[in-house]
Amino acid sequence: MNKKPRAELAAHGLNYSDTIPASIKPRRKELEKDIPAVYDVLKKGSEAAREVAAQTLSEVKSAMRINYFEDKELIQMQKEKYEG
Repeated sequence: MNKKPRAELAAHGLNYSDTIPASIKPRRKELEKDIPAVYDVLKKGSEAAREVAAQTLSEVKSAMRINYFEDKELIQMQKEKYEG
């Protein structure tokens, strides 16, 4: 972890835990007791985000007509263009 932000906080008489809002400190303490569960939640969230990103990328490629391997019309156009 980058120590610079902590050093900057210390220069102002603060420490890292001072930056955590009091309203979430109890929940953070609870979560610290089960780190594997935290990683499981992060993993599931990453998988869900990856699915959304893949769908978005597919839509963008289709709109830009750069979905080379899925656009049958584009493949046919290229075939006709280069057949001579």
